Amino acid sequence: MSGVLSTLRIEHLPNEIFLKIFSYLTHFNLCRAWAGLNFRIDSVLRSARSRLDLVSNYELKDYAEFLQKWAEIIVSVEDHRVSWAPWSEIDIPNKLIDIRPFINLQRFFQISDGASISHITVQNFPNLKCLHFGDYPSYDYDRILFDDPFPFLTSVSGVFLDETLSNGTSVNPIIRRVVVGFEYDANSFPILIGFIKRLPNLTTLRFMTRSFKKASLPSRIITKIRNMSIWLEAEITLDEIEVLLQISPVKRLYLEIGSEGTYGYPACNLVQLAQIINNCETLKHVELRVWDHYKKFDVEKTRQLSPWFTTLDLEYGYEKRKSLQTHHYKFERKHRRF
Repeated sequence: MSGVLSTLRIEHLPNEIFLKIFSYLTHFNLCRAWAGLNFRIDSVLRSARSRLDLVSNYELKDYAEFLQKWAEIIVSVEDHRVSWAPWSEIDIPNKLIDIRPFINLQRFFQISDGASISHITVQNFPNLKCLHFGDYPSYDYDRILFDDPFPFLTSVSGVFLDETLSNGTSVNPIIRRVVVGFEYDANSFPILIGFIKRLPNLTTLRFMTRSFKKASLPSRIITKIRNMSIWLEAEITLDEIEVLLQISPVKRLYLEIGSEGTYGYPACNLVQLAQIINNCETLKHVELRVWDHYKKFDVEKTRQLSPWFTTLDLEYGYEKRKSLQTHHYKFERKHRRF
C-alpha cells in the first residue's frame, strides 16, 4: 500500500518539479530512467532540455535507440572522443555522430575532426548559441561566421585563424566571444586584427599564438573587447599587446608569456610590460604568468614596477622551472588552452 501511495505522490507532482529534476540529468540517464513510464512523463520529457556528453564509442552503441527517439530534447552536445585516447586501442574507430536530428541544439562542442561542421547550418540549427570547432583547419569557418550567420550564435571557440578569415569584408554583429588559434608559423598579429575588425560587437577575446612577429601596426581601430586572455608561447615582443590594449576598453586581462617547456628565447621585458599595463586606464583585474628559464627573476624589484605586480611571486613547474605569477592566478584551462 505504501508503494502505491508513493507512486501517487510522485504522479501528483507538478510538471515544473519534473522539469527541474530532469535538468540535472544527462540525456542517457534521463531517458534510461524515465522514458516509457507513462504518457504524462513522456509528455514532460518532450518539453525537457537535456545534454549529451560523449566520451567513448560505447556510449553511442549502447544508447543509439534513445538518441534516435529523444533527439529533439537535446540542447547541448559535447563530443570529447579523440583518436589518441587510451580506449582507441581496444575500441572501434570513432563513429561520427549525425547531429542533424538535434533540431533544438543550442550548444555544440567537438574536439576530434571537422566532419560534423558541414552539417552546421542555420536551417539545421536555428537556435544555436555556442559552438566549439576543435582547433583544426576548416573551410566552413567563414561560411558559419560570416556568409550564413546564426541569429543567436554569440560564442565561438576553437577557430583556426588564417588569411581567409582575416581578409574578408563581411561582418558579424552578433558574436560576443571568440577563442582562436593560429598555424605554428603564422604571422598572427595582422591576421588577428583583420579578424576582430569583422566582429564589431566582440567583448571577449582569447587566443594562443607561438609568437608575435614584427609587422606594421594597424590603422587606428576601436573595439568593444572588455575581457582578453593571451598566451604568447615563445617569442617575446610586447608592442602588439600594447596595441591590443590601446584599441580595446579591456577590464580583465589574463596573460601568459612563454611556456614551461620553451627555451632559447629572450626573457620578457618586465619593465616594458609594466608600462603597458600601467597605461591601460580601463583595467580592473590583471592575472599574469611569465616564464623565465634563466632564473633571473628579481621578485621584489619587479613588484615595484606596477600596482598590478604587487602580488607576483615565484612558482615552480616541471624540473623546478620557474614562472612569475600573481598569487590568485590559478591559470585554469579556460585561460591557457582555451
